Amino acid sequence: MPDAFEILPASPLSRLAAAPARGLPSPPRPRAPRGPAGLAPGSPSAIGAPALGAGLPKVPRPRRSEPPARDPEITDELWALIEPLLPVKPRRRRYPGRMPLDDRAVLTGILVVLARGIGFERLPKELGFGSGMTCWRRLRDWQQAGVWPVLARLLAESLPEGHRID
Repeated sequence: MPDAFEILPASPLSRLAAAPARGLPSPPRPRAPRGPAGLAPGSPSAIGAPALGAGLPKVPRPRRSEPPARDPEITDELWALIEPLLPVKPRRRRYPGRMPLDDRAVLTGILVVLARGIGFERLPKELGFGSGMTCWRRLRDWQQAGVWPVLARLLAESLPEGHRID
């Protein structure tokens, strides 16, 4: 009588079943969930897109009829109202990393993206507002902190074409 814990040698058929088949296609791997336009939820391109109809087939995406006459600018008086509303992120002491970009420059970059109707990834770095990803991350942080609705209302009242901010 064999011992209950005795390991039996593997049969040739079980070895063939365990070995990967050469030349045969492997089964498709499961994919991460995607949004309506094939974008991951919360991706930079989808953050400004309206929830209804963005990227669905045969549903046009709303576009701006004409570009703004000039990019929005934040005056010193307006910045004096905005600056106290923004959350302050303390820097780490041990490994502080790179100095963060100025909030005023990033906010101007966000307004340029919203005014031009372009994606955050298409914001030109030559303008000096940082990369589009930096602007998108800061916008996301401000939204999570609950500051963005107050900022958007203040900007809508103060800027010449502020009513375009959604």
